[in-house]
Amino acid sequence: MPTYPCTGECDYDGVTALDTARRAFGFLLAGPHPISLDGRAIPGLPPRFVPLDQVQELLVHRRCPQRLRDRVWHHLATRSRIEGGPWTVACAGMALPALITIAARLSARHRLETTDLHAAVLAGFLTALAEIDLERPGIMNRLRWAAYRSGHAALREALDAPEPGTPTRVTG
Repeated sequence: MPTYPCTGECDYDGVTALDTARRAFGFLLAGPHPISLDGRAIPGLPPRFVPLDQVQELLVHRRCPQRLRDRVWHHLATRSRIEGGPWTVACAGMALPALITIAARLSARHRLETTDLHAAVLAGFLTALAEIDLERPGIMNRLRWAAYRSGHAALREALDAPEPGTPTRVTG
């Protein structure tokens, strides 16, 4: 998925958390030294520094072995936990295809501000990223489910809330 950093004036009205993650990931990939993984440290990657957008393309391919996906996500999550900042943004950027799909599916037939839903999906992903067991297989699948559960909880909360302007009944 191509990412495009905002270069110049940006209009932030209606920008969601996932839009912001996409922009930030684009900044990390821009320039002569994009954020990369050392493929020599991760069996299955090319033995060179591989920019994360190229790693992302490898991981979303159907024929990518689950073991390679887990190795990459183990490495990314570990760097996020140790170094924070750009590596946490990198993880969010790498997960954007899944996070966007989750948000689209959840919002397809329900009312909830897009900004709220995107924020909940991203928050669920980031919370799990900091806590998930990296020694178990299926790291990204478990991160995806955490994002889904968080978005679904926000959706349920919005559906259970009274409509704006609806009088509330006071009993007592």
